[in-house]
Amino acid sequence: MRIATGLCYVRTVNESADTALSEALRARGLRVTPQRIAIARALRELDGHVTAEVVFGHVSTQMPGVSLPTVYAALELLQQLGVIRRVASSPVASSTALASGAYQVRNR
Repeated sequence: MRIATGLCYVRTVNESADTALSEALRARGLRVTPQRIAIARALRELDGHVTAEVVFGHVSTQMPGVSLPTVYAALELLQQLGVIRRVASSPVASSTALASGAYQVRNR
């Protein structure tokens, strides 16, 4: 959704998805961290199937201190929560993408 401000258009963040994720994490006794929220947002912002490396590249522009292992751990957790699913990469993808697989946000 875009809101006209008179000067430019600003894309609003889907706060309800962030709230739902926060509640799901707390229900499991897990911490809600800025990294987990940013990674979930990145998955919503990126189109199609993305690899952990693509998510890392996207998130690291906003959070320079985030690490690739943090992205992998968050993706695994999001998969366990049922927020995303891991799908097989295409045979023409790079070897890194094949090793890591691709992730897709689940539509509910």
